[in-house]
Amino acid sequence: MKTVETKDAKGEVKKKPSFVERGEGELNINTVSNEGKKIARVVLRADKTHRVVLNALLYKGMTLGLQGEKFVKFCSRDCSAAADVKPDVYLLKLKDKTQTTMVLAKMKEAIATLD
Repeated sequence: MKTVETKDAKGEVKKKPSFVERGEGELNINTVSNEGKKIARVVLRADKTHRVVLNALLYKGMTLGLQGEKFVKFCSRDCSAAADVKPDVYLLKLKDKTQTTMVLAKMKEAIATLD
């Protein structure tokens, strides 16, 4: 497994009609080769307990972008959940615009390397 980027972030998930905070901690963008197929995901773990807050799959053609100066918004399915779970909309809140654009670029870079 290769970690592409690590930053502190806060994760939120869209629950009608607004976003609900899931937790904050260390954000990792990971890529791994599994049986010859490359997989990328965004993993957010809580600071002290290392509980998995978010484990979202990155895939080609997914919708992602900036929302304001401090948020990366994307639609994905939580890998920690059951296989039949519908995709959710997630927000990652970062410290400033520089970190936000860097994380978005690293996510796009990880997606570009996928098969």
